[in-house]
Amino acid sequence: MSEILPENIMDMVLDLCKMNDLITFSFTSRRYFDKVSRVGVWNDIMVNNGFPASLSSASAMAQVIHLHNENGLCERCQHFGSKPITPYTGSKGILQVKFFDGSEKRLCLDCRQTWKQMENEKTIYLPKPLPAKEISVKQARKILAFPHGHPYVNNPVAMLAAALRYHGGYAGIVAALQTSAYMRLHHG
Repeated sequence: MSEILPENIMDMVLDLCKMNDLITFSFTSRRYFDKVSRVGVWNDIMVNNGFPASLSSASAMAQVIHLHNENGLCERCQHFGSKPITPYTGSKGILQVKFFDGSEKRLCLDCRQTWKQMENEKTIYLPKPLPAKEISVKQARKILAFPHGHPYVNNPVAMLAAALRYHGGYAGIVAALQTSAYMRLHHG
């Protein structure tokens, strides 16, 4: 005998779901796909990203899933990433950010740079430690993926703070370092 979740309970469950959970849930059965495809969030996301509101709910959902898989979707502002997720994306893409309370969110660079909650980002230990007293521009580029043309700051604490702002937190610094390593490995 199959148990069917009452509609009002299912609606409450869907209201609590994150985007990834809605997408996963929609693939569990035809009934749930139909239910999730009628959730109003799909057209809202498309309009929020500059698309016309004329798509059917199922078409809007399919488009959101495609763009979410291709570019990522910020869980805070509901904007798609500006470019496809690749090893070249670095700190500019939608990144998974872990917080001290154990929660995680996929956030765009703008949200990582401006959201007050980022103060609670879990510290990610960088692959190389910062020097204790002074840091050169070369070291800053290597350790913190600091951009070219940024004024030299010899104070490691100030340089780390500037890098955290520029890259949008520790997750951004690590993504930028991974991109730099990928570029060195594959493009000499």
